[in-house]
Amino acid sequence: IPVTDPRSKAKIAGKRPIHVICEPNQVYWWCSCGHSKRQPFCDGHHIRILGSNPTFKINKREFKPIRLVYEQPSEVWFCTCKQTSEPPYCDGSHNCEEVQSKTKH
Repeated sequence: IPVTDPRSKAKIAGKRPIHVICEPNQVYWWCSCGHSKRQPFCDGHHIRILGSNPTFKINKREFKPIRLVYEQPSEVWFCTCKQTSEPPYCDGSHNCEEVQSKTKH
């Protein structure tokens, strides 16, 4: 799927970042596909949708969750629109019309 194809993008899960204080030495898995019901973290939903929807073909390598471990308590703004160019962190991409018009929350 070409990068310009809308199916190459992750599902928009939200239109605002989620603020989290991450604990040291705890493993966090950031959802990159947008289908998790536990945003911003992965719940394994990307595995359940692979190949099940012919209009949303996930490139497994591209939409795997991102593993994070912080050495000290860290204040983080996690992206939920999944359009960020700095995954898993919010870069303000949620302010675009595409994101704001597609989500309810």
